[in-house]
Amino acid sequence: MLQNSNILITGGTGSFGRLLVHYLVHKQHCRFITVLSRDEHKQFQMRMEYPENQYPNLKFCIGDIRDYERVRQVCRGIDIIFHLAALKHVHIAEENPLECIKTNILGSEHIIRAAIENNVKKVVALSSDKAASPHNLYGATKFCADKLFISAQKESQNTIFSVVRLGNVVNSRGSVFEIFEQRKKADKLFVTHPEATRFIITADEGIKWILFAMENSQGGEIYVPKVKSFKILQLAKAIAPHATIEITGLKLGEKLHEHLITETDANTGVEFEDYYLIYPDFHSLQQSNGKKLPENFVYTSNKKENQLNLKELKSLVRSQSYIFTI
Repeated sequence: MLQNSNILITGGTGSFGRLLVHYLVHKQHCRFITVLSRDEHKQFQMRMEYPENQYPNLKFCIGDIRDYERVRQVCRGIDIIFHLAALKHVHIAEENPLECIKTNILGSEHIIRAAIENNVKKVVALSSDKAASPHNLYGATKFCADKLFISAQKESQNTIFSVVRLGNVVNSRGSVFEIFEQRKKADKLFVTHPEATRFIITADEGIKWILFAMENSQGGEIYVPKVKSFKILQLAKAIAPHATIEITGLKLGEKLHEHLITETDANTGVEFEDYYLIYPDFHSLQQSNGKKLPENFVYTSNKKENQLNLKELKSLVRSQSYIFTI
């Protein structure tokens, strides 16, 4: 579907958005790729990386998804939207709740309305493990956004909506990986809890899954790839083995462990070889050829059989770069 299509990437100057742009520019033959973000400086930096005379099909648009008129304007002529824009820092969302609501919930609703109005073919929204069983405001806003995209399918005749739920993306901006890398020179790292765990996914894998959802979605599904998890304390040791580690206690809104699938999700969920699929209703579930998830099934980051050990974490941290293999 990407061939000769007009693509819109919201939040396209963010760390994950930049990687998606890199992939589409170098690996696909899109007609146009439009990058929408509100950060003028980041767009300037990207323009330097992608000179107009060498990348004539790459277009940059300043705009905020909170502004419906701007979103509607940018969506004209678009075939596929990858919705990546969000406020995602947990503690910042706790301190600025209304701002997080405006971007993550109202901004998502603007994307939905503009997509339907402009007959966009497909919209893939990037979600977070924090949206499953939310314990903080950021997670609650992503939970609401997921529900909006799933519900939008009932209103749409021409646009197909789907959601991809991921964990921590290695080396993404603001992630624990970046924080530990920045602080390791000081020989002291701060870990909130010795047993805290998180899901982990590489950038390559993340992009593979949002493209998979774009190609295969029929409407209203949540895609959950099977990914590994890790202990944050083990990650600190992998990145800075000689550093002193101080336990600080969980931050406001922080969870000890994350969920990608809850018991409620499992009611309409199925399993495939390397991913789970949560359907919007029981009717869609009955049409699936996937293996129905058992009652009370949950997918959590603290399952020991799914966790990377210290050696595996060290190998993963060393191997990660921005060179794509997909």
